[in-house]
Amino acid sequence: MRKIIIKPTVGRVVLLFRSGREDPVPALICRVWGDRMINVGGFDENGSPISYASVVLVQDGDERPNALAW
Repeated sequence: MRKIIIKPTVGRVVLLFRSGREDPVPALICRVWGDRMINVGGFDENGSPISYASVVLVQDGDERPNALAW
């Protein structure tokens, strides 16, 4: 089976999994550092703005890394 790769582009919506949280929140890619590193901004469960820099973009079949934003 072929792995689906998401091309990170500014404005693309992604799901953000944060440390200690089960459910993801929607976020927009605000900056692309490379195929696997992005900055994102979005809203938490209460509608409050959130942002994270240098987030690893996890592709289909990858394990989630242990990082601040996960």
